Amino acid sequence: MLSTTIPTEELATTTENSTLGAGRGSSFRERLVNAQESGQPIPDVTLTNGLKFTNVVVTEVSSDSVLFTDPETEHTAIVRIEAISSFGTLSPA
Repeated sequence: MLSTTIPTEELATTTENSTLGAGRGSSFRERLVNAQESGQPIPDVTLTNGLKFTNVVVTEVSSDSVLFTDPETEHTAIVRIEAISSFGTLSPA
C-alpha cells in the first residue's frame, strides 16, 4: 500500500542522474499499458530508490511516467518510468 507518511513530492520520483533507466524500450511501457488495461492490482512495485508499493493499480501511463493508485486508500503516486526497477514479476531489463 502507499504510505500516508510519505510526502507527495517524494512519490513523484525522478532519477535524472541515474543510468538505470537507460536502454529501456517501449516494450516495458507496453507492459505497463497492459497492466493499466487489465485493471488488476500489481502485488509489488519497486523503484530504483528502494521505495516499494504493494497492490497498486496502474491508472495512467504517459510517455515517461506512470500514475499508480492504491485501490484501498485512493492514494496516488506519479512515478517516472525510468525510476521503476520492477513491477510484479517483471523487470524492465
